[in-house]
Amino acid sequence: VICKLVPPKRDLTLLGSPSGIFQLSGAGAYSVNAPVTVRANLLSQDYEFAGWYRDSVIPSNLVSTNATYSFNMPDQDLVLYASANKKIVENYYEIRVSSGAGGTTSPAGVNSYKEGTVITITAQPASGYSFLEWRAGGPSGIKLDYPASFQHTVTGDYYFYALFMKDEEPEPDTVTIRTYAGPGGTSSPSSSTVPRGSRV
Repeated sequence: VICKLVPPKRDLTLLGSPSGIFQLSGAGAYSVNAPVTVRANLLSQDYEFAGWYRDSVIPSNLVSTNATYSFNMPDQDLVLYASANKKIVENYYEIRVSSGAGGTTSPAGVNSYKEGTVITITAQPASGYSFLEWRAGGPSGIKLDYPASFQHTVTGDYYFYALFMKDEEPEPDTVTIRTYAGPGGTSSPSSSTVPRGSRV
């Protein structure tokens, strides 16, 4: 009589953390020291695979960071957890900055920024113009009580519009006086330039 020893089998259980987002393969009963390969396929694009953990999902129990993990079955029942972390979503928004006649802005046009970014927005008047005000949404939008240069924290799409006004032209320092005589007479001088406010 020939007796052949059959290696004992141990149970392998696979669980997902969090549950409901994995398709797991490889669970079952295995002989001790038998090669085992387990696979974790994520069913949600909102998560990314973190690793396989033995018995519980704590850092010290991490056995692999690969979704496919191969090992030899130990001489005991085994529970493996496939763990995933929710992806951090970065939102981007469009900030539009433009102006009317008489100046420029920085930045200008439409630019995309990550949520939470702090940007400096500046209205630069051209020669002969002064900054008047900012408006939200365009030239007919709501007036904003902002200075010509200010900082804005990006939390959503926004449109800043700068308005400029033409400076008043200064009065000249001198004036030209012209005199005319009727028939039979003359005037002297016929034309002269004098300081503004002078008596002539």
